[in-house]
Amino acid sequence: MPLRIEIYLIALVVAVLCPAVVGAEEKTVSLFDGDSTGAWKSIEFGGEGEVHVSFEGELTLENGNPITGVVWTGDAIPTTNYEISLEAKKHYGDDFFCGLTFPVGDSHATLICGGWGGAIVGLSSIDGKDASLNETRTLTSLEDGRWYLLRVRVTDATISGWIDEELVFEVEREGKEISLRPGPIEKCVPLGIANYRTRSAFRKIELKQLD
Repeated sequence: MPLRIEIYLIALVVAVLCPAVVGAEEKTVSLFDGDSTGAWKSIEFGGEGEVHVSFEGELTLENGNPITGVVWTGDAIPTTNYEISLEAKKHYGDDFFCGLTFPVGDSHATLICGGWGGAIVGLSSIDGKDASLNETRTLTSLEDGRWYLLRVRVTDATISGWIDEELVFEVEREGKEISLRPGPIEKCVPLGIANYRTRSAFRKIELKQLD
């Protein structure tokens, strides 16, 4: 049997037996092309730093007084059964370098990385308690100048968060009130990225719809 036909038959079998695997790549959408800010628009907090794309193709949020952020103004974002991932780096600063706000059903939440002086990772808010007070609070050492792969997954049952390949929290949604911490972060709805007294950069921002 010619090699080309063998390859075709193998691909056909995989498509029939494992359709989710074949379709997974098609369901991943890039939200940042590295050339322009695109559908990401700077948020007017008052005192915000500049937002621009660097020569290296990174979405850069300059140090604000105190907050700099962008909000997604493109296509609608799912509210459940999806993942958002991005790579984030803190150049310098004394608080969170990434506050990723995202939909959770009919509400929203924020993944905080490096908050409260630079060491706290967690989810804001659960039952009115922010990332420094609820069960997702994790103390960790996050280095300046290093890229971290951040990922959040929202399903009908749970909200999960990873740094690189480490699961840092997983929260059951049932019986919990998920909300944003009251204040400026509310301007990041429906999908936003912000920092606090920090200069940080982002790349490879992707959305994946889950089966």
